Amino acid sequence: MIVGDAPIARALVEIAGAAGYDVVVADAEQAEPGPGDAAVVVASHGSGEERVLGRALSAGVPYVALVASRVRGAAVRAALDVPDELRQQLHTPAGMDIGARTPAEIAIAILAQLVAEHHAPPVSPAVPAVTGAASATDPVCGMEVAVTDATPHLDAPGGRVYFCCTGCAEAYAKELAGDVGSR
Repeated sequence: MIVGDAPIARALVEIAGAAGYDVVVADAEQAEPGPGDAAVVVASHGSGEERVLGRALSAGVPYVALVASRVRGAAVRAALDVPDELRQQLHTPAGMDIGARTPAEIAIAILAQLVAEHHAPPVSPAVPAVTGAASATDPVCGMEVAVTDATPHLDAPGGRVYFCCTGCAEAYAKELAGDVGSR
């Protein structure tokens, strides 16, 4: 679901459609995101976006994004009437940081982030293995790692996350910093 009629929204409609996504376009007043939606991207330049984003996050839509600057995105995130853990799931600014400038490039960055999010292995906290040792799944590469004091890790909004190497930890931190913005 793409909400809005900004140039970025129009480019995303075209590019997501070409990529095989079933695209639904709605304005902020009529958009009713639900649990069956794969993604909700709001590019409405301030019109009704908090209601749509709140409903999408509350419905459990896997990818919810707002096209906005870091500053405006942080303000909108703070104003959402949802629990903090849902606020953290909002991608703003929308899209991977690939240096995109034009509406089409930004749409590609948004679609790339949506695909990456869809295909990323779930983040799992450390779980006891059969032998009693703890293990976790690296959210970047999917490798199962033993949890020890020496295991590379980060303390993320959802809890401690473990990695197979510092390279995966740095990649995760960079993506997390892009998602969190300037809050």
